[in-house]
Amino acid sequence: RFRASSSAREYPMFSLYHWHCAVSCSAWVCSAVFHSRDLLWTERLDYFSASGVVLFSAYCSLVRLALVRRPAARALAAVSLSLLFTAHVYYLSAVKFDYGYNMAANVCVAAVNMALWLLW
Repeated sequence: RFRASSSAREYPMFSLYHWHCAVSCSAWVCSAVFHSRDLLWTERLDYFSASGVVLFSAYCSLVRLALVRRPAARALAAVSLSLLFTAHVYYLSAVKFDYGYNMAANVCVAAVNMALWLLW
């Protein structure tokens, strides 16, 4: 049997998908809090966590498609997307909370993510 013959922890994407699950679940909680208590900070938490899920999903697809096994390459991709996320949150928090920009940014990253998965 497959389960008896191998451990899931041996697979290179095991921990990454567990992190993806944690990020996605926290975004669902943030969304539920926002939709139960519509406040400024819960709205921001909802929008920022949704952006985080989209970017983390793009990171997973980059790692999966490129089969990035070298820690330095994975770290470069993680730092790049983290900086992108930080810039996005900063713009929406400190400059202007623009719903159209937020939607366009998330749709663009999601489209790239979808294209990466289709290439795989």
